[in-house]
Amino acid sequence: MRENATTMKAAIPARKDKMGTMNAVDNLKSYRDVSDAHTAALTRFITVFEPLYASMSPDQKKIADSIFSHVGEHKTPRQHKGSKK
Repeated sequence: MRENATTMKAAIPARKDKMGTMNAVDNLKSYRDVSDAHTAALTRFITVFEPLYASMSPDQKKIADSIFSHVGEHKTPRQHKGSKK
């Protein structure tokens, strides 16, 4: 997870630093590079999380299911803080 965080921490600012100078094609390629890094990070995480999940008790799985039920949803910061808007 630390390696994944480090990779993403570097990829996103690198893209932001170039935002004002990229043309449309460069922008798409930069977005692709961040997406590829994110996909690789998820793949590494799933590889180690899957056997851990398999070893959990039913109650632990329910908790994990609840924690990960919103992964991938795009919410505004206000919605993350519990607002129902």
